[in-house]
Amino acid sequence: MPRLSVVVVAHREQGFIRACLTSILDQPLADRDAVEVLVVDDASADHSGDIARELASADPRLQVVEPGSRLGPGPAQLAGAAQGRGAYVWFVDAHDLLAPDALARVLPA
Repeated sequence: MPRLSVVVVAHREQGFIRACLTSILDQPLADRDAVEVLVVDDASADHSGDIARELASADPRLQVVEPGSRLGPGPAQLAGAAQGRGAYVWFVDAHDLLAPDALARVLPA
């Protein structure tokens, strides 16, 4: 069971989403299953959702939430958080990168 749900909203972020998600998924953690990543494909017309689905096919900790219509940033974050199973939620912008030790600092062993 994950302890932390990381929610990333993807809308017109195809130039950034892969690096963002990689910076989350490649974090060195003793318990990799302590983190789940939920990408909300907020009806983006670019390839943001496709990139997220590609990464999700390779890593079971990542899932793509598809609301079906454009929600906007705040409601899209809430839609992702509603799908999360973690005790805590961290919202990360799709154009941001996490420092290499960020999750280890948030989730000490």
